[in-house]
Parts: sequence; C-alpha cells; structure tokens
Amino acid sequence: MAEVDAKLSLKERLDKIRSSPKLQNQQQTAVVLNAIEDTLRSQNSEPSPTSYFAALLSLLGQYISQEKGIVNKDVAYSVVYLLDLVTSHVPAPLLRSKFPQILASLAPALTHADAEAPLLRASVGCLESLLIAQDSQAWAQPQSPSSPRGAMGGLLALALDPRPKVRKRAQEALGDVLRQPPPSPSLDHPAADMCAETALRALQSQAEEASTKKRKHKSKTEPQHEPGLMHALQLVKSVASAEHGWPSRKIDSLCEVLLNISRGNSEFLTMAAFEVFEIIFAGLSDPVSSAKLPRLLDSIKELQPSQNDTQLLPPWIAVLSRGYDVSAQVEPDETFAKLPELFNKISGFLASSSHNIRVSASECLISLLHTCVPSTAILEPTIMDDKVLEKM
Repeated sequence: MAEVDAKLSLKERLDKIRSSPKLQNQQQTAVVLNAIEDTLRSQNSEPSPTSYFAALLSLLGQYISQEKGIVNKDVAYSVVYLLDLVTSHVPAPLLRSKFPQILASLAPALTHADAEAPLLRASVGCLESLLIAQDSQAWAQPQSPSSPRGAMGGLLALALDPRPKVRKRAQEALGDVLRQPPPSPSLDHPAADMCAETALRALQSQAEEASTKKRKHKSKTEPQHEPGLMHALQLVKSVASAEHGWPSRKIDSLCEVLLNISRGNSEFLTMAAFEVFEIIFAGLSDPVSSAKLPRLLDSIKELQPSQNDTQLLPPWIAVLSRGYDVSAQVEPDETFAKLPELFNKISGFLASSSHNIRVSASECLISLLHTCVPSTAILEPTIMDDKVLEKM
C-alpha cells in the first residue's frame, strides 16, 4: 500500500491530495486526480475504488509502455501513486479475474530501465495489493510472466535491488504477501517455498563470494560487512518473518549457511545471521507453527562444529540455547525430558582449552536451567521429574 498513513480511509487520502498540495509531485498528483474525477463525472460513473482503478490503469498505458518507455516521469509517478492508494480497496474477485491484464499494464513501471525509485516503490505497492488478493487456485498456476508466481519472482528480484529504498519496499511487500496466505490446509503461503529457495540461493551465492574475497585478501583486514551478503540476509529475514516462518523443507540448508556466516570475523554479519535465527525462533513460538520446531532443533544439533572450533562453536551454542528457550515455552514437559542429553553435551565443552568456548558453554547451561526447568519440577517434583534431574 502507499507509503502514507494506513489508518486513513481512501476518501481521506484523496481529500489530502486535493487540498492545496505544496510539493511539486503532489501538485501533479492532484492534477491527475482532478482529471480522472472530471472523466468519471462526464461518464456519469460513481467515484468508487473500482472506477478510479479502471481509469488510472487506462491512463497508465499512455505514459508508460515497453514500446514508448516512460513518456512523462512526473505524470507516470502520479498515476502509479494513485493506483497504489486505490488497489487495496478494489474488490478481490476483480483483482483475481483480471490479474494478467492488470499485471501487463503494471509490468513496464516495474521493469523499465528508466524507472526511478519513487515510481518503483509505488509500483511495488500496487503489486503487493494485487498479490494479496489472489487465491490458492491462482497461486497453483506455473510460474510465467502473467502468473502470480511470475510477479512474485519480479518482487524477489527487486528485494535485492542495490537502491536501499526500492529494496526495503520490495522486502516489506514480500513479507506482507507471505503473511496473508489464501485460505488453505497448508501452514505456509503457496509461494513460501519459492521465496525461500530464491532467498537461500542468493544467500549461498553471496556467502561464497564473500568467502572467496576473504581468501584472496588474507593479508588485508576483513571488511565489516559485505553489501550483497547483507542484502541477501535482509531478504531471508523478510521470508522468515512470514506468518508461519521459514518453510520446513528449507530449514536444514538455511541453518548451515547461517552458521557458516556466523563463524566469520565480522561481528556485523554474525549479528545479522543471529537476527535471522531469532526471527525464525520467534515465528515458531505459536502453537500452530511450533510443529516445525523439532525439525529445526535437530538440524542445528546435526550441524555441531568440531570440539575445538573457537569461531563456530560459540555461536552454535548460543543458537541452540535460544532454540530450547522457545521449545520450553511451547512444549515445556517434552523439552524438560530432553534436557539431560543436551546438558551432558554442553557440559562437555566446559573442559575446552578455549576460554570463549568455556564461557559460551557455561552461559548456555545457566540459560537452560533458567528457561527449561519448570518451577513445579523444583517445588513439587514428580517421580519422573526426579529422574530427569538426577540424569543432569
């Protein structure tokens, strides 16, 4: 949706544009709006979201097309800005039935080489509303230039755009679309797997590139962050922030890449990788999504680094600790029953020759005792509780 106060109704937003705009781009938008409303009056059409939408879409083709390019940047931006305001108010059945035609009209604004950041951001807003309106049947269509999956592919490409504001708006739109899946038995949005695959490929590619650069410049100080890698991590965060988190089938691969990023000397990148884990865990703390949690914890345990890996072992311990914290919130009894095995595993690191590993292990053990031992197991222990505590 347009980057204005989301609490305002469509009428209030349009009134705001009409009321003596001061900035030049607002003046142009007011001129376009007045022209649209004059046309609707002359045709005796009700000024509804649908009639505004149809008129704006028709006007868009006059100012942006693949053949003519962008005829007038100011007018083109004003038309798309108004479309962004209006699209979320258009009935969803219309946005579904006319999807290919609407996308074809919007595509030049999203893909043209001369499209500047403001135009792209408004176009992304239109696309977001258009995609949120699609149902399971529409998402089941194969990826093509005229299908919702094809449009999602374009949004994913913009989510890695070098321009910060364009990239941020596309990532926000991706998250919003994934957080509003159509009704279906599945936990995940129909496009979640596709988005996860694309984000993961980008992350793996950028991580490999950063690693190659590091090897080539061993004698030089490692840069604090790699822009491409940070952009890919931001995209992963957007996908992981969806309603039910990162898709189960892609969890193993993601954990491996994130832990490898965590082992670098860049504190900035390590923190960014940890933020992704934090988002994933936070997304799995509700009763529905928590079904994915055991798989995630197993994946992390399987990625245990070597006993003496001073770079990777501390972050791995920290991630495991946070995972069991979330697990204890969702399944307290089951998590408590698994605690002796984990406690013994982490206790083994207290004998490490590395100070950092010993500190990470001790902090993890303290955290596990604090978060994973129910108060009832101490105050009113059952026979089973006593057995679990004895094993620790």
